[in-house]
Order: sequence, then C-alpha cells, then structure tokens
Amino acid sequence: FECRTVHDKAWAKELYGFMYFKRTAMVVIHIVFALYFLYGVYDLLKWGEVSLFLLILPPLFIGLAVFRYFHSIKLTLKRQKEMCGEKVPESVSTVTEEAVVQKASNGAELVLHYVDVKKVIHTKAYFYIWSKTNVIYTLAKDGFTVGSPEGFLAFLKQKGIKVK
Repeated sequence: FECRTVHDKAWAKELYGFMYFKRTAMVVIHIVFALYFLYGVYDLLKWGEVSLFLLILPPLFIGLAVFRYFHSIKLTLKRQKEMCGEKVPESVSTVTEEAVVQKASNGAELVLHYVDVKKVIHTKAYFYIWSKTNVIYTLAKDGFTVGSPEGFLAFLKQKGIKVK
C-alpha cells in the first residue's frame, strides 16, 4: 500500500477534533461534566442555592477543551510553517509486510514495525496509527495511490492489529 497525506488545516482539525472531543475517554468525561452541571442547575432550581463549583467547573472544563483544540491547531500550523515555509507539508506512507515507512516532505523518515503499534483508530477521513512511544502516523483515506482503505483495514486485521 502507498498513501499520500497532506498535513493541512483540515488534517489538523480532524486530528485534534478527535483527540479532544471524540475519543471514548473524552466523551465520557464530557458527559460526566454535563451531568454535573445539570445537577447544579437542578440544585439551584429546587433549593434556590447556588453552588458555584457545580455551575462553573463544567463550562470551564468544556471551554478549556475548546481553547486547547483551537490552540493546538494554530500551534501545529505555526510549527509547520516554521519548518516548511509556505509549502504545505505532506507525507508518503509505504506499507510493507514488515512495517509502515513514512517519509515527510522535509526528508524525515519514520519506520513503524507492527509489533510497536499501540492502537489504530480510523475516522471518516483518516487512519491514525499510534506507536508505543505515542507517535501518530496518519494515513488519509483519500490518499491511497496503491491499494485502498478497505484493503489496508483488512491488512491490519490480518496482522492481528485491532482497529477501532
């Protein structure tokens, strides 16, 4: 398989949107904070008492997540501009029987052997492959020049890698 991935603003939005809002742990935390907030509103309406902790902490947490989302996108794009100038960085990933080799447009090359894969998550547009050292390899589903996203998914399962 071979896949070309453009690391533009859409890529950054999808990545950080997943990390801050769509991961299972984050969804659970957001639900807990929403229930916590609703309990604060209920407490206010039923007893007429205001618990600032119950009413301020949940929106503060959600606000922080939104801030981090936008800040991470901005910071990532700023770093990329510093490293690559006006050229939008991209990578070409070659998937072999032994490893995923990702070559960046700046010349850097990363190799991920399948025994070092921590997890794989696929969204509507991307495959995110986490290494055991928490490096994220991204493959755009619309970027496959050799093979297909469906074939790649089957290949990962054949290798014994769970895909969420």
